[in-house]
Amino acid sequence: MRNITYKKDTAVKQALHSFCFFCAALIFCPQMLTAQQKPDAATSQLLQQLEPVGKYVDARGRLTTPPNFQGSLDPSGWQMMTDAKGQPKFIPSQQTFSALNNANWASVFGSPGMNGTVYALAVSGDTLYAGGSFTNAGGVSANKIAKWNGTIWSALGSGMDFPVYALAVSGTDLYAGGDFGNADGVSNTTYIAKWNGTSWSALGSGMNEAVNALAVSGSNLYAGGEFTSAGGVSNTTYIARWNGTSWVALGTTGMNGIVWALAVSKDSLFVGGSFTNAGGVSANKIAKWNGTIWSALGDGMDNPVYALAVSGSDLYAGGFFTTAGGDS
Repeated sequence: MRNITYKKDTAVKQALHSFCFFCAALIFCPQMLTAQQKPDAATSQLLQQLEPVGKYVDARGRLTTPPNFQGSLDPSGWQMMTDAKGQPKFIPSQQTFSALNNANWASVFGSPGMNGTVYALAVSGDTLYAGGSFTNAGGVSANKIAKWNGTIWSALGSGMDFPVYALAVSGTDLYAGGDFGNADGVSNTTYIAKWNGTSWSALGSGMNEAVNALAVSGSNLYAGGEFTSAGGVSNTTYIARWNGTSWVALGTTGMNGIVWALAVSKDSLFVGGSFTNAGGVSANKIAKWNGTIWSALGDGMDNPVYALAVSGSDLYAGGFFTTAGGDS
């Protein structure tokens, strides 16, 4: 097995630990048996004890097993690859789809599409922005971010060095967040940056870790992710607000876990993620900020929330949870 370099010691231990169990589980994977073979009693019993690898895969395809996890994982239905930074990543085995000859989908974005994953989309008028891990959009060189004007794809400067996970539009400005170290080589565009239609610029001194979600409300930009500091401001743990000039904390303590999703409804900001506490308030995986205080949404969820959407007075949430507010 080739050596892989990781950027965080904790990530190294967790990824390698999980990867080793993944390899061990492969030996007993049902797909390894031929049509003529049937597992013996011992193998059948072992297979029943394996937990599905999907139980511990987050929204980015990374394994997130508990710190003291022991045992093997069943990789059935998943395949492992490495991401742009060489870290293990899991994707469903059948994750390909073609819009060609499908009456319900229009293949309007040119051929051959992107050469990597698309994580985020944002629309401004007739323009569509796409962010992800790709380096080519419709045959045009575009590093991690590109623009579609209804006819052709084009790059936004020289783009980013690593993936873009989130996009948000405010007026004529486009905000991008992700796991990148810089945008177009501009200083302090660490994990977050603004495109004004011509060039990239920084938002303060950037973040100290990845941005997973962005949302705009009026003149405010909200960012959520894996960072513990936004522009060096205290209490911006996993979530922060950009007021156009500087970063501001939401409450006194931020969150106690990763933020994966944001959604705005009038004066309220809804937040989904892996946390159990929002600004000192108990909130399981989902919470609401009203501009002054945090509050829980019922009993919340039993597992992470990865997506949020607002329609009128209703909020929709999706993720890896099996219960919401105690309802299964």
